[in-house]
Formats: sequence, structure tokens, C-alpha cells
Amino acid sequence: MPADTATTAGVGPVELPAAGEFEILYGVPEADYRIVLDPGWNLLGSPLVTTTTAGAFLGVGLRDGALAPVWRLAPDGYAATDLDQPLPAEVGCWVYSPAGGEATDGAGLQTDGAVCLRTGWNLISPAARFSLARPGCEPLRGRTWRWDAAWQTYAPVPDDGQLEPGAAYWVYIETAGPCLTPDP
Repeated sequence: MPADTATTAGVGPVELPAAGEFEILYGVPEADYRIVLDPGWNLLGSPLVTTTTAGAFLGVGLRDGALAPVWRLAPDGYAATDLDQPLPAEVGCWVYSPAGGEATDGAGLQTDGAVCLRTGWNLISPAARFSLARPGCEPLRGRTWRWDAAWQTYAPVPDDGQLEPGAAYWVYIETAGPCLTPDP
């Protein structure tokens, strides 16, 4: 979860989990991002590190009987991201919206855009545009899927396709190690 030093300064140390990964970002929130939700299930992600809660960010699409919380992939299945927590950056999340709609603007900091993949299935959301046609992307071709919210079904990403920020994708990798980096 992001820690905003403007609001946490002077309140003591910020506790970090014993095991895990973290990234230090410094700057003024610069980017605004808006997510459009289709009726039904949506597979999406935040391209920004933000302190805006998932409930505030997705509020339009989540009202009127929506299924909460937001779901993300965890080592032993799916885990809930409570609506009072921020959407995790670069992580794909399932959100159900009964009516659809445009979410509230979210502001935050752009990450470095690098997403490292683990062996097996990965549910990712790139922070920047990424082309599968680039050299070195051969292990991803034919193994990357997106959710078509309009049809409520999975669709393969073409071998020369683009991964777009804010969308989320299932990517299967046989050997851990490749990292997705933004297109130049």
C-alpha cells in the first residue's frame, strides 16, 4: 500500500512487511487516469501508484448492488482488495459493475513500468504501453489473454498486439525471469 510522506511525515516509521517487494517513488502526483467500466465483470488495473481508494476511484461503477471488493490474484487463489484500500499498480484486478459507467479520476505517480513475471500464470496490468511484437517477446506470444468485457469472455492478444495501460492481462510463462518494460 502506498505511503504518502506528505500525510505520514512526523507520525513515525512506516512498517513494511518482512517479505515482499517495494518501490520508492518520489514526486508530485502528475497523471490523471479514468477507467470506464462495462456492465458485468471487468478485468482492469491502475497504471498509477495512488492513495485514492478503490471505492473512491471506482465509485460510479460500484454503486447500486455491485459486488465488492475488488479481486486480485494471490499465491493461493484470489484475494480481496478492500474498497478502502488503493488499487495496486501493475496488478490485474476483477471488478463487477452491474450498470457500468465511468470511474472517478484517479491521480498518482507513474511507476517505472517494469513488470517481472513469475513461472505460471500472471495477472498483470502494465503501467505503460507494451508491444508483443518487440524482439525478446517470443515467450509471451500466444500466451497472453485479455478479458472482453462486452462479450464477458477471454480473447487472445495477437502476437503483434499491444498491452494497454489500465487494462489487465493473463500471461503464461514457463520460466520466470522476463520483465515487461514499456515501449520506448
